[in-house]
Amino acid sequence: MIPKSLRTKAEDPSCHVIVFLGGVDTGKTTLVWELAKELSKSYTVGVVDSDIGQSHLGPPTTVGWGIVLPDAQDWDEVQVRGIYFVGALSPQGHLLPTVVGTKLLCDDARTFCDKVIVDTTGLIWGDVGRILKSTKVDALAPDLVVGMQKGRELEPILNLWKGMNRPQVLKFQTPPEVRSKTWEMRYNYREEQFRKYFQEAKLVQIRWREVGIFNLSPERLAETGDKQKGRVVSLRDREGKDRALGAVEDVDPRGVLTVWTPLEEEVEVGGVVFGEVWLPEGALP
Repeated sequence: MIPKSLRTKAEDPSCHVIVFLGGVDTGKTTLVWELAKELSKSYTVGVVDSDIGQSHLGPPTTVGWGIVLPDAQDWDEVQVRGIYFVGALSPQGHLLPTVVGTKLLCDDARTFCDKVIVDTTGLIWGDVGRILKSTKVDALAPDLVVGMQKGRELEPILNLWKGMNRPQVLKFQTPPEVRSKTWEMRYNYREEQFRKYFQEAKLVQIRWREVGIFNLSPERLAETGDKQKGRVVSLRDREGKDRALGAVEDVDPRGVLTVWTPLEEEVEVGGVVFGEVWLPEGALP
């Protein structure tokens, strides 16, 4: 159920960007969905999913966004309009690409949508959590921040804006019906999401000496090619946008990179971004 105060502020025509914050298992994503569905009756609503480890829009390791239509029944029915590859399953150690990716996709969504709702990871603890959330809010400049917490654990972050006119901040307690997910449940969900993403993947060869190589020097790639099998990468187009993930199959030091990917045939690869995740067994066709 959507709290009345949230509904009122979110439906205000002047409220364009809404950011949800909270730890794990606080009900953020459920409320994001309910709010997006309700707002979609009157507005064009985009959702940016920056929960890179438990993503609903786009595969794990990415920030993704899509437009929620009034007749959509669940996340699987939301078409992913764009992704940004972070290359990890947690923002810890990857704060900058997490914030940059969320900002870029939020800007993309704003060009198409009346309202944009941003879901975030559950990393809220300590200096890392505070820096991540505060810089993300600084970058997105939302009209409304919604905090979900089980007690008062989010107060050190929400209090950052208590003396400011913008963003407005709403605080809610986690509904009692929200169930905690075990580590195994989260792992299995990620594995299934990877499997679904790569189920129609095909082998593609890329002349890696002729494109940009990110996060790994060409020399290092040539030296360690035998250790790269299964590594998750992103394939960027000629405009520098992440278009699809890939999984390394083979690296020929003479200059050919073979990857499994669902990349559309007409897309010309301009760069390959190497992540820090290897696919689990059974994720490829």
